[in-house]
Amino acid sequence: MGEQAVTRGDYYAAAMDYLNVLRTKPKYSKAIDNLSRISKSAYEQKLKMAEGYQEQGNLEEALAEYKDLDGYITQLRQYNLLNFVPIDINKAISTVSTGAAEKHYVQAEGLFKQKDFQNAIREYRTASALVNSFKDCKEKIAESYYSLAGDYEKRNSYRTAAKNYENANVEVRGYKDATQKAAGLYYALGSYFLTQGQYRKACEDLSQAKSISPQYRDVSNKLDTASEKAALKIAFVRFDNPTGKDIAGMALGDFIFETIKSNVQSKASQFLHMLDREELLVLAREQRINEGLFRDESTVPMKLEGVGYLIFGKLNQVRDVKTGLTETPTKDYYEYSYDVPYVDDKGRQRTRKEWSKAEMYFSLLKDKASFTLSGVIKVIDVKTGRLIINHQISEEAGDEIEYADKFRAAHDLNAYNVALPDAIKKLRKARRELKDEGALAREMIDSIARAMADKILSNLDVTPFVNDPLLIRF
Repeated sequence: MGEQAVTRGDYYAAAMDYLNVLRTKPKYSKAIDNLSRISKSAYEQKLKMAEGYQEQGNLEEALAEYKDLDGYITQLRQYNLLNFVPIDINKAISTVSTGAAEKHYVQAEGLFKQKDFQNAIREYRTASALVNSFKDCKEKIAESYYSLAGDYEKRNSYRTAAKNYENANVEVRGYKDATQKAAGLYYALGSYFLTQGQYRKACEDLSQAKSISPQYRDVSNKLDTASEKAALKIAFVRFDNPTGKDIAGMALGDFIFETIKSNVQSKASQFLHMLDREELLVLAREQRINEGLFRDESTVPMKLEGVGYLIFGKLNQVRDVKTGLTETPTKDYYEYSYDVPYVDDKGRQRTRKEWSKAEMYFSLLKDKASFTLSGVIKVIDVKTGRLIINHQISEEAGDEIEYADKFRAAHDLNAYNVALPDAIKKLRKARRELKDEGALAREMIDSIARAMADKILSNLDVTPFVNDPLLIRF
């Protein structure tokens, strides 16, 4: 490819190809010789392109070409192939960068005067990217955000205004009163949602206000109130197993509830709390509610305070099928080799290896176990008695083994001159014990818990979407 590029006069492309060769094989003499011959021509070709863009005023393209040229010269030095004196590339890059930055700065200034703050920010950032700390770009960006925030605030777009005030403070720490204005807007939004009973939303905004300005008014007290009212408690009531069956001696209902609880708590927000049955009954006693009302979902006490939802579960089927170990006498064939003497063409005594088949007898052993759990888990709204979640349980798990043992044959089947069929080799090495029943039960319980936890989180642990107010008071 390098040689083809030289033929068409594209020396810089050829140089890049030769350098690619040297990165793979640093001492490849042909590539070294060829690159040495064209290195200056390639440099001059690239420099001419950079200078051409610079003369045309296309400074971004010129800068890209100069940076490529700088990388090219660095690689030539790496392989000791810099056989000419290049221009001061760093000076050229600095000159072009400053010129490009000035160009974008002028454009930004014009946009700023026109109050096109979004585009002004983009141009100021481009200027700063070309030359670090170019002029007063950071201050102008902060002022652009501040001005945008003021415009949004006048249009009652309070949240967008607050975010722009925050952006101004991020750009220049302590910029004007951006911090106080952002905190004030979030505080006002949080206070509004607190009065509207949107407690989670209130927590979000009040938390933001507190993080920006911890001492702002009575934000801590309001945040505590919102957090307390946003708290959602879900209690496990009972998990019946009228089948009377279990797996591996496990109390299936208790295991399912505990695993659901663990799954939910690992992903839940700060607002969601899970109560076990004992904690629920303590609450019921404190409120003088008859525990008998928790027999099933149809008798849920509507006056229970402190709990939003109750969870009931029931197993309709617990099934385990175990075939038991079966043993089947089986016959198959293997091959074995042996030496056979013979006389070659020159009358010399030789031996050759020959293979023969032989019968072998063994036992094929099989075992299988399968388990099924089916039922339902329900979540009931305490205040309305409405069914919120109705999760059907239908889980299966199982295991089976098949292996060969008790081999009988005329040869040692482990000998070097014996070849067994691949299928028999696999059966000899196969697993000989079924998976533990408890482990299989855990697989089903984990699957039930994951699915139920996802439903609880997606249905109950969510902040509802609400529109910001059209007008707020400070």
